[in-house]
Amino acid sequence: MPSAGVSNFDLSELRELWLMANVKPAVVQRNSDPLNPDTLVQQYARLTGMQYQVGISALWALASSLKPLDPTLLG
Repeated sequence: MPSAGVSNFDLSELRELWLMANVKPAVVQRNSDPLNPDTLVQQYARLTGMQYQVGISALWALASSLKPLDPTLLG
């Protein structure tokens, strides 16, 4: 059984693809983080039975790896 996955499709692109594709996407991968949860695409994926795979942006990964400054160093 053929399957396909897509990456970085916004909601309108995903809907258009879903309506015209003979082989429906099984997976959609998008960047999602606590400040930009990508709720609409997640809901559409759930509604259509696609798996939603989270990709984390490099900027978010870098920011989350930084340690907060020690307040005693700030003077």
